[in-house]
Amino acid sequence: MSLNLAEDCGCETAPGLVSLDEAVARGVGLATPVAETEDLPLGAAVGRVLAAAVASPLPLPPFDNAAMDGYALAAADLAGDGPWLLPVAGRVPAGAAAAPPRPRGAALRILTGAPVPADCDAVVMQEHVVRRGDAIRLDRRPAAGLNIRRRGEDLPA
Repeated sequence: MSLNLAEDCGCETAPGLVSLDEAVARGVGLATPVAETEDLPLGAAVGRVLAAAVASPLPLPPFDNAAMDGYALAAADLAGDGPWLLPVAGRVPAGAAAAPPRPRGAALRILTGAPVPADCDAVVMQEHVVRRGDAIRLDRRPAAGLNIRRRGEDLPA
């Protein structure tokens, strides 16, 4: 499809106005291929053009992790209509190598960036629960995948 902005806008008599196709052709005509390459440290490469695709040796994030501070849980543990009261069975700090096991029917306190336990399908933000001693109360059923950044979501290996 070719657009002629001069005709479409009714200003075909404006001096120096060219069609979109002509403008693109002029721009492409000004571009020249990069013939030489050099290896530079990242800090010295600002404003440069990449000569090859950048590849990551591992996925980012490297594991499923919490996108928010909150509570990791399995939505299947929430039977019937809410509100639900779940015991808090442990804590998963950011930087942990792995999440501790989570007893069925319990939640784990989890911090942003911490690994999500394999049997958990949601992280409920701390602002969306009421903490009562060693338990939390939820008023809404969380959707699967809520506040979880999946392995490789930002960048595959």
